[in-house]
Amino acid sequence: MPAFEPHDYLDLAGDLAGRSNDAAFRSAVSRAYYAALLASEAVAKKRFGISCKAGDHEGFWIELRSKLRLVGDIGYSLRQLRNHADYHLNFVPNEGWSECAKGSVGRAKELFGWLASADDAARLADRQRRDKERAVKNYYERQNPVRPTLGRPKPKE
Repeated sequence: MPAFEPHDYLDLAGDLAGRSNDAAFRSAVSRAYYAALLASEAVAKKRFGISCKAGDHEGFWIELRSKLRLVGDIGYSLRQLRNHADYHLNFVPNEGWSECAKGSVGRAKELFGWLASADDAARLADRQRRDKERAVKNYYERQNPVRPTLGRPKPKE
């Protein structure tokens, strides 16, 4: 069975945001958040060794902000909305749950775009670093060629 794809949560969030009741809208906010969290954690773990410890989503987003500012900011704001959607039954956003759900899906899509850009930029930086190292190595090898020795003369006593 293939691994779960965070984007599937985002697709589900989009479907839920298109419905017409608060339960679906709140669920859309929650699914959009978890799509963002899972995708961000995968990139953060691979690139920076950062992972989300159980129960410390806030700490994860704060730490990720130091590496990928926009991703961390979007994720942190989605987390706040998700907390309201899941835990504060009397809370209603100023724009209403329908618009909040659509906005959360849009922000999560934006986050996915930034993650892809960051991953592309990291791969490019890695390739540029390797190319530079190779060029430096080639330069020094040309400047200081290794000459085979056929034996050393014995020192005179």
